Amino acid sequence: MIDYAFISLGMLAFAILMYVILDGFDLGVGILYPFFDPQEQDDAINSIAPMWDGNETWLVLGGMLLYACFPKAYSVLMPALYAPLMTMLCALVGRGVAFEFRAKANRHRHAWARLFFGSSLLATFCQGALLGTIIEFSAKTIDLTQSTGLLWFSPFVLFCGIGLCFGYALLGAGWLVMKTRGTLYEKAQTLSFHLYIAAGIVLLATTIITPWVNPYISKLWFSNAFFYLMPLPILSIIVLSYAAYQTLQGHDSWPFLGGVFMFLTCFIGLAYSIYPYLLPMTPYYELAAHPKSLKLIVSVSSVLLPLLISYSAYAYWVFRGKVESSVGYDK
Repeated sequence: MIDYAFISLGMLAFAILMYVILDGFDLGVGILYPFFDPQEQDDAINSIAPMWDGNETWLVLGGMLLYACFPKAYSVLMPALYAPLMTMLCALVGRGVAFEFRAKANRHRHAWARLFFGSSLLATFCQGALLGTIIEFSAKTIDLTQSTGLLWFSPFVLFCGIGLCFGYALLGAGWLVMKTRGTLYEKAQTLSFHLYIAAGIVLLATTIITPWVNPYISKLWFSNAFFYLMPLPILSIIVLSYAAYQTLQGHDSWPFLGGVFMFLTCFIGLAYSIYPYLLPMTPYYELAAHPKSLKLIVSVSSVLLPLLISYSAYAYWVFRGKVESSVGYDK
């Protein structure tokens, strides 16, 4: 018998991973925005202009899959995490408005540029806070329907928010190394190397702190699963060290690919650590929609997902290569 609930969970996880990687780098470019001069800022914007709005399609898909496939989890998570979720969505809207208005404004161009930076930073922080909250409460006996709305406000959650800002900045710097030339390329290369160090420190600190805030994860990590999980951090250290070395050597692709690999290994480790819970001590199959509904969703998604992946791949293929200063979004 086909387990449609598990397939739905896999599609949800895939949508989230795609959003984190794809929208992560353009949010990272926004976070790094103040480090560049006006011409470099234009080139940075031009590098993400053809795909930034398409990247957010994965966020919409993830939200819809959660709503359609796991409505019980959706109805509990949304009110409990209302503050960081709405702040994130407002920041993403503000970022989109700033992106468009900055290209056309004359008198208030700097104000829109500052909004672009601030909203990118705020949206990223909120996503990290949401991640930290899910890690912290995933294996606790807590009734989220009785949450005061400040569940996400804790030192660990705030640390995760700050840590994700470094992670997205690393993706953004790696993207700019791949897509730009001249002084912006050189700055992005330098930033990539320093961000590898910062992201590595944050990743190590998170790995040490997580078992303290979640007893279930601590028990899992230090059981027989320890031998299955150990290759992930070891491989991450090797690949990140190699990517940092290649960054110093002037390689164009490794600064970005190393960041993608870091997020991929973190995602695998996190998924393994909190599986099968979507709510505190409540597995996903208890929160799933009716099997007939799941069957319909999986059937439709089996057609739509390949189309979405193909469209994204085609867009990146069409706009491959370095951006030119003479041809841009606001030209």
